[in-house]
Amino acid sequence: MIVKAYLPRLLKISAFSFCAALGILSYDKPVFFSLVQIATLVTLTIICFRNINITGVCIILLFTQFAIDSFFTLMQNNLAYKLIAYGITAYVLYYLSGDIVQRIVVAFFVATSCAEVYWAVTSYNAPNVFFYFYKAAIYMLCRFLLFYRAHFTTLKLKRRAKVTLLDNHLVKLHGHVALLQCAMILEYLIRHLTPLQPLLVYSIYEYVMHAYALVVLWYVISDCINDKARRILQA
Repeated sequence: MIVKAYLPRLLKISAFSFCAALGILSYDKPVFFSLVQIATLVTLTIICFRNINITGVCIILLFTQFAIDSFFTLMQNNLAYKLIAYGITAYVLYYLSGDIVQRIVVAFFVATSCAEVYWAVTSYNAPNVFFYFYKAAIYMLCRFLLFYRAHFTTLKLKRRAKVTLLDNHLVKLHGHVALLQCAMILEYLIRHLTPLQPLLVYSIYEYVMHAYALVVLWYVISDCINDKARRILQA
């Protein structure tokens, strides 16, 4: 009984230690971190396969990771990839609901599209901001899927699902990380359209993105531990 009572706390301490160690050991090693992240999400999907809520979240996060990693791996600095990135961004933004985050991303998308036309007309060596827009679009799509996950699961899979605290945390987090991409793009626009040379967001971007990925893992692992703890205590 004592072991059952303290087991969730011990597991959370272990999970926190795992995330902290992963954050330190994998910094500046994106391929290694991505592989560990994917392996962790797949493992959690298998462990929590009876919980349709956690399983659904893990599948959405795996899709997000695959969409970003595969595009980055295949990405080349040419017009075709730029058009693909902007096309996907436009398509996603057009079909998503118009909350404040979506409207901000749309405003940046329109402004950057105008800047791209100006750079093309003036034969300026334009910065490669299209990947940040692609990431913003994927994070917005992930946010949308998380927000409507319970509805889609119940409607399409005929499985009873519910909105959880994990959904709420990740929806907010992905909204913030989508806005971070906009902040990065804004700095590029300022540097290439004005004499100013701000580098604040550029200097902290990798740190923040790394922390974001670790927080996502921690949220999902913590929710999985809570689910297993409830089942153990009820046994």
